[in-house]
Amino acid sequence: MPPHSLIIKIMLLQYVFHFIFFNVVHAQYDNDALKEIIPVDTSDAGWVKLRLSNDNFLKNNEYFNKQMT
Repeated sequence: MPPHSLIIKIMLLQYVFHFIFFNVVHAQYDNDALKEIIPVDTSDAGWVKLRLSNDNFLKNNEYFNKQMT
């Protein structure tokens, strides 16, 4: 069984590691620049409007040289 002081050192090291790690890691990037704000005007009362936004990413994987199959 390790000595009591070793257990305390290990727990302190884990606490410091978690404190540093969780302050650095973020779950998701800030996507506020991608938001499209749709203005609402009082003169639009009584109208039904539909607005579509498309932010797709298309990757072209066409290769024109000879490929091994």
